[in-house]
Amino acid sequence: MKKYNPFPIDIYKVKCKNHNAIKQYMMKHVYPDFSKNGPNKSNSQNIYTDYLPGNTAMVHWPYVYDLYQEDVKNILEDIGFNLSDGWKITLKGWYNFTEHNSEEFFHDHIGGASQITYSFVHYVNLEDTHGTVFSNPNMKLIRGTSPTKDMRFLPNCFLNDREYVDVNEGDMLFFPSWLEHSAPAHTNNTLRAVNAVNVMLRNTNDKDGL
Repeated sequence: MKKYNPFPIDIYKVKCKNHNAIKQYMMKHVYPDFSKNGPNKSNSQNIYTDYLPGNTAMVHWPYVYDLYQEDVKNILEDIGFNLSDGWKITLKGWYNFTEHNSEEFFHDHIGGASQITYSFVHYVNLEDTHGTVFSNPNMKLIRGTSPTKDMRFLPNCFLNDREYVDVNEGDMLFFPSWLEHSAPAHTNNTLRAVNAVNVMLRNTNDKDGL
């Protein structure tokens, strides 16, 4: 008997080439304010982030984006994009710093004013914790066709609702922006600092788009 998996979801893990430079910059420009002020007061996830209002740390993101460009281009080429065909790559990111986060919040990165095709997470500082958790996008359909609600009788293909990817500091996870994911609970009181970045692609030779 042969088994096929015709529609795989590819998640790429690479070592960030300029990790040390990015970490040094983020720790210099963000960590002192996080250490002084604590998490944003306007969110329930106990994180310090420039995605939401309520912080003071300023990051010159174009400098950080330049440090990511080589890794992003290499991944896109590995996916199959010919970057000499007129592809313009735009990055838009934010930082998340926490020392204690007990909440998982599943979300995706689609929507907004720009078309977001891919996203990536860079683990700037990470100690003794899991990486990003991904949700099985087919789980609602699988559960809707389950022959029983008693999970004792079901094979694993009915139960695989999430995937944990093992990561270390300096790793980048690159994935489709529509794939739901979350940051796992972080309860060991060490610093977890990540940069989350959206990748927007536009082909300058495509006259059918904007």
